[in-house]
Amino acid sequence: MNKSVQRDIVLDVLKSTKEHPTADTVYEMARSISPNISKGTVYRNLNQLVDNGMAIKVPAIFEKDRFDADTSRHSHLICEQCGAVIDFDDTKYKINIKLSEINGAVPKSFSLVYYGLCPKCSGKLDK
Repeated sequence: MNKSVQRDIVLDVLKSTKEHPTADTVYEMARSISPNISKGTVYRNLNQLVDNGMAIKVPAIFEKDRFDADTSRHSHLICEQCGAVIDFDDTKYKINIKLSEINGAVPKSFSLVYYGLCPKCSGKLDK
């Protein structure tokens, strides 16, 4: 199996879920499609997808990083109770971040991660 086919499998797995899976979860899901795919191949392809702007790595401080195929500008909330990672609409907060060079540093992108309770754990799940 060639490398682009393996990368496509990993990307398809990411696109198939809104759960923001860990690399291990992506590996397990990819194995259901291609039983011979290795864990190293999945990890390598996830990092390449992030490096190429085709996926986002959601850094989790106390857990494993999560991945997201939705590369549009959006934030995430990590639930401090159950560990869920959810897309978080922070547009109502009117946060305006302008990336510019500061003291020689040249930022190219940013990621906002909020910590709190997901709707399920807060008891405010839409019914």
